[in-house]
Amino acid sequence: MPGNEPDDRPDDPASPHPDEAARNPRVRFIGETYRLLFEKNPLPMWVFDVKSLYFLAVNDAAMTHYGYSKNEFLRMTIKDIRPPEDVPGLMREVGHLDSTTESVGIWRHLKRDGSVIDVEVRGNEIDFDGHRARLILANDVTERVRAERRLRTEFSVTRVLMESASFQEAVPRLLRAVCEEAAWEYGEIWRISPDRTSLQWQGAWHVDGFPSRNLEEASRTISVARGVGIPGTTWATGRPEWLEELTARTHFERAAAARTLGLRQGISFPITGRGRVLGVMVFLSRSARDPDPSFLDLMEDLGERMGQSLEAEASEKERRSLEERFSKAFHENPAAAAITRLRDGTIIDANANFLRAFGYTRDEVIGRSSRDLDIWSEPGQREKILEPVSRGEPVRGIEETFRTKSGGTWTALVFVESVRVGDEPTILTTLVDVTNLRDAQQRLLESERLASIGRTASFVAHELNTPLTNIALLAASIRRQTREEDTRERLDRIDGQRRLASRIIEDIMTFTRSTNIQRKETDLVALVREAADQAAAYRKPEVDLGLELGDRSVNVAVDPLKMSRVFVNLIKNAYQATDAGSVLVSLRTDPDGVRVAVRDTGSGIPPAELDRLFVPFHTTKARGEGVGLGLTFVKAVVEGHGGRVEVASEPGKGSTFTVHLPGGAGTD
Repeated sequence: MPGNEPDDRPDDPASPHPDEAARNPRVRFIGETYRLLFEKNPLPMWVFDVKSLYFLAVNDAAMTHYGYSKNEFLRMTIKDIRPPEDVPGLMREVGHLDSTTESVGIWRHLKRDGSVIDVEVRGNEIDFDGHRARLILANDVTERVRAERRLRTEFSVTRVLMESASFQEAVPRLLRAVCEEAAWEYGEIWRISPDRTSLQWQGAWHVDGFPSRNLEEASRTISVARGVGIPGTTWATGRPEWLEELTARTHFERAAAARTLGLRQGISFPITGRGRVLGVMVFLSRSARDPDPSFLDLMEDLGERMGQSLEAEASEKERRSLEERFSKAFHENPAAAAITRLRDGTIIDANANFLRAFGYTRDEVIGRSSRDLDIWSEPGQREKILEPVSRGEPVRGIEETFRTKSGGTWTALVFVESVRVGDEPTILTTLVDVTNLRDAQQRLLESERLASIGRTASFVAHELNTPLTNIALLAASIRRQTREEDTRERLDRIDGQRRLASRIIEDIMTFTRSTNIQRKETDLVALVREAADQAAAYRKPEVDLGLELGDRSVNVAVDPLKMSRVFVNLIKNAYQATDAGSVLVSLRTDPDGVRVAVRDTGSGIPPAELDRLFVPFHTTKARGEGVGLGLTFVKAVVEGHGGRVEVASEPGKGSTFTVHLPGGAGTD
């Protein structure tokens, strides 16, 4: 422990002067009240001497949270709960304090067990029994800081990939984005050689003042084999890794440079594409922090996105596919996003979540400014947000309150980046609803899970087609060579099972292609009529079909083939669920888009099954009638168009599936 307690330290930070307390009962009451507020506050609090920096008093919450006893605290200074590398900054901060200054900021603190936490600190100067002291309130914001760091990193990396013409152009900006947003001092990239025998160092970025020359020179001259050192190990495992005891793990030719720099911690993750490692990124720092498993998961995901960008350079087709994916990322972003002109704030484009968050239609938003819509809850908010943008600096995670069309308010983290659309300077604004962040993360996980299932299903379907074709050829050959009816009947049953397997494979292949949307202007009324005709074979004699589609065409930009399959699936399901009664298909337009509802009077769906309807391979049908991908396909296609599917059902009375499609619907 550090040195002795400072002299003349008062026993109680909240107690009034003894003589005054003795004379005045009210003073005694107030003093006792403040003492209890200090000691029993659920957040850590302490008082420290401004001159010596020694702790003068701490409350129960501080002792519990930091792990020190009261006596231990009182033998320490505030420097002792800071990482050594943060102490110079602390001393500069203390040197600028005066009696009128309220100190507010986020600092790193050390707990007794050696773990590092992020703490929001608020302090005010007080007279502590004649001593100049400061009263501190500390709030542990480690998880909030980590979440914001992950969000900023993902946002910045995605933006760089969107704006860069090639991966090579993106590399220095990617390294800088991860270093700046995730607080690393040095980042480097390794690419696998054309013959895939070694990793080659391709470049680095570092913060100002970081002496990286020797480390870069040591890296530039070596080739790293698979399984050797940090990048080689990541290549071998194909997994991200949090790096501790850094100098003991670095490639032997770089260990001396790493020790000289005092590097302590880092992270390494692979750049992957199509199931193989294409490169490795490594980020290092001289300061330590506790491992963040969620950050590893994010970097694994970002490594996959970088791999997609890298592979896109191989062909124009993949480049166009990448552009479509990023366009989809904008329009299907779980956060509200808009692109506006910098000079006057005119909105050029906005995604569905932006429209939904503010309650406007696309026609009400496009071509108007945020001032016209009066979405800022306080005057001058937009100017304050855009001030750093005018200096070429991005805005990251500023919390603001906005006003909706109906007059309600909502709070979001604001991210603003300069982008260029043609020759017009524009800005990309993303608003993350802080209350719905977990829901957005859950939707992202579901999307990734479906994509993973789709890749697996596509592989299985591809591998099964060849043996099924051979079965068909062999059965046909045997049938031509025999005249025995019993043998021919068995061959017919074999071929029937082969056709059933082929239909199942076709369903799987259709599901894997469900998110590849090719839009064009389509008359939705005609499309629904054709779907009803295609599903007619499934209608039982005792079931009537009703169509309420209106007399005029309704033109919407959709993928006609996939959307036709959506309505065929829904109508077919309605027929299969209804032995006698009716199936009604209706189409309505409203300011938000188009609603197509398929209602039946069949058996209905048990409540326990409703939450599992769209789960891949879950089915309530008899064996041979489906593999449980129909509704999963429906949901994927509709959401790929920016829409949603709603289900209402009552056992014994029937079900209604409603498809909501956004966008301006033109009628003729």
